[in-house]
Amino acid sequence: MRFQTIMITEELIDQFRDSSRRVVRELGFLQNDYRPADVSHSQCHALIEINKVGMIGVAALAESLQLDKSTTSRVVHSLKKQGLIKIGEHKDDKRFKPISLTTKGETKLQTINTHANQQTSDALGLLSDADLEKVIEGMRLYASALNRSKQLAQYTIRPIEKRDNEAVAMLIVNVMTEFGAVGDGFSIQDDEVKNMYDAYANERAAYFVLSREDKIVGGGGIGPLPGAEDDICELKKMYFYNDVRGLGLGQKLIDICLYAARQVGYKRCYLETLKHMTQAKALYQKNQFLPIDKPLGSTGHFGCDAWMVKDL
Repeated sequence: MRFQTIMITEELIDQFRDSSRRVVRELGFLQNDYRPADVSHSQCHALIEINKVGMIGVAALAESLQLDKSTTSRVVHSLKKQGLIKIGEHKDDKRFKPISLTTKGETKLQTINTHANQQTSDALGLLSDADLEKVIEGMRLYASALNRSKQLAQYTIRPIEKRDNEAVAMLIVNVMTEFGAVGDGFSIQDDEVKNMYDAYANERAAYFVLSREDKIVGGGGIGPLPGAEDDICELKKMYFYNDVRGLGLGQKLIDICLYAARQVGYKRCYLETLKHMTQAKALYQKNQFLPIDKPLGSTGHFGCDAWMVKDL
């Protein structure tokens, strides 16, 4: 499921792709080789990445170039054949073969940088100061977004299924234990934890799971707030394992939860958390959840010490 805060129209995509193609063509990437230095584009990028760190292995180089290891090995072999790199021996790890530039390779890289720097300078020099800042920031943001998009592609957000019950219960228990939210007064004690599928199987509630390679790594949902007006829902049991925090998945999940809440007619969304769960609180504040002085409804979660609410 994909929910976005702005509408990415087909027209916008077409315009952006057209501009991207023009950049690729202007930079000469449709040519087989980088003609100013008489090397392939893959070889050019490899020389740049090797120079960045001074010495690198094939696996790390493959990761930097975003190529598979066999393709990277062929690039390395061709560079060695041209005398542009040398492959050494590691004194402690015989399996690690450090790759570094030769003097000839350094000269070749200088040729690449001289031409590329001049080409970049000539183009950027035609822009106003304001446009120059936009272009530099735009390139940085787009490169970052492409990288994040690739990372996020391995994750799926979907409604909970009955087969997820055990994994979701384990997620809730593990994360709440991590933050010390155990014992009486915390939702870890709720009866629904053992059977989240049935607990959210009604038209006024929804629970979604985040999975990676069919393994549950996060989850969150909405449901009626006990003891409160019918138009107030609660954002419930939204947790992620540590290795998936900070990837933007929390925002995706909260977007889906709030969308589901609006679809069934809720007007406000309430949540309970802990003051020391700073990363979660920052996400809630980013989504216009406002702190309140005391809890709403009657959840029984007297262990929580922070309460927030948002108009939908």
